[in-house]
Amino acid sequence: MTELLSKAFEEATKLPKEIQDEIGRQLLKEIAGEPRWDETDKIPSSKPSWPADPTLTHQSEEASVLMDELNSLGAEQRHDPTTLRGFEQQAKSLLADDPVGAHQLLGTVAAFRLEARGMHDHYWNALKHAPGDPLVFHTYSLCLGKLGFLRDALRYAELACESGPDHPEYLSGLIRATSDLGYMFRCHKLVEKWNRSAETDHPLSEVIGRAAGVMKAYQINDSDAEEIHRMAARFLREREMFVHQRFYRIMGRKGSEWIWCGYELDIRDERLLLELQYQFSRQSHILPSKISEPFDIEFLFEGSAPSELSDEEIEMRISEYEKAYGISSDEFMRQMRDGTAPDEFETMDWMMLLTLVRDEYRDLFRNTDS
Repeated sequence: MTELLSKAFEEATKLPKEIQDEIGRQLLKEIAGEPRWDETDKIPSSKPSWPADPTLTHQSEEASVLMDELNSLGAEQRHDPTTLRGFEQQAKSLLADDPVGAHQLLGTVAAFRLEARGMHDHYWNALKHAPGDPLVFHTYSLCLGKLGFLRDALRYAELACESGPDHPEYLSGLIRATSDLGYMFRCHKLVEKWNRSAETDHPLSEVIGRAAGVMKAYQINDSDAEEIHRMAARFLREREMFVHQRFYRIMGRKGSEWIWCGYELDIRDERLLLELQYQFSRQSHILPSKISEPFDIEFLFEGSAPSELSDEEIEMRISEYEKAYGISSDEFMRQMRDGTAPDEFETMDWMMLLTLVRDEYRDLFRNTDS
């Protein structure tokens, strides 16, 4: 199997780069297979897809330190070619003594550069040297998630847990990969598993539990939620956007709550961020309202997640929009219902602010989308 896949990679280098990326991704996806959750939302306890490594990891101390430093880089440093070349050179110096750790570092650098082919290639080489190493599965899953390959990220997170069972880092990675896809019911079970064995509850315990409650209230399942999250991932991947992290909050009041998901993007251009949000808002309207209504996906600069606004602060921002557009919120929402309101990013923000504090507007918007 290894020889066949190595030969396939060799032949793929003769093809155009965009085809190479797809071949590399499909080869590694073929190795992993699809996520293995069954109907009871449990990971099968059968024999792991790869033999577990008794030492858990082949990575050297030096590679481990470099990986920690690499993952702690801020957005400015990740955009700095000199900084990334420095890590690349240090990783290459480890190839002879620690090929597993070196290829993980090189694969992560490639991910930061949005070079999917290079990422796949290096992680495949790491797996050739250390089949069954859960740390390789784990770090590869992290990179896949940042580039928007969410189902692949979930499967490799599962593989990490299969090869390194009961390891908290790998369970945490699986919780992350599951929540990234919007699988709140499955994620809630994983969080409960974490809480039963850990000294402290998982940081996502409350929000994931509440998110599962919101989905239950809207009568949607994990597969429904996956549609909008994969749409967002595909939208950003097509535009070569790197997602630093995703996180959730529950918005609204009891009885009219929804799930807010912030995507921290590795960009620095405010106009580009606004344009991305506007384009995605238009695109997401093609989904059935049953699926799109419980979710609000917002693109953000890294580290710019807004603090929760008070009702007074939200009303102040609404008043600013009323003044800027010269109409009341009642008139604005009538125009939204009739399809005559200005189709702009600002009007989408105005509408979302109204749904935060005024239930009658949220009901009105629900009726216009049905």
